[in-house]
Amino acid sequence: MAEKPSNCTIHYVVSEHVRDYLRDIAQVGLYGRTPTEVARNLMLRQLEVLIVDKGVVPKRLAPPAPEEIEGDGEPVNGAPASRKRRSKGSPEK
Repeated sequence: MAEKPSNCTIHYVVSEHVRDYLRDIAQVGLYGRTPTEVARNLMLRQLEVLIVDKGVVPKRLAPPAPEEIEGDGEPVNGAPASRKRRSKGSPEK
């Protein structure tokens, strides 16, 4: 689950002790190479534990991309017709 976020920024304030721990863990390199990577990876790991392992909240599945096309050629999730993609085997029009 440790994926890089694509559109989310979180700012956090930590104590000097926590910052020192993050720096020390980064030096080990197990959860990232920088304190910021370590913090992100530890947060994602704990979220996975709470969601997947403990079931604290239901897991949310990522919705399919709006421009995906079903077998009949209709756009999925209300994507506008102009955003339809041709399948790889369809001839040029």
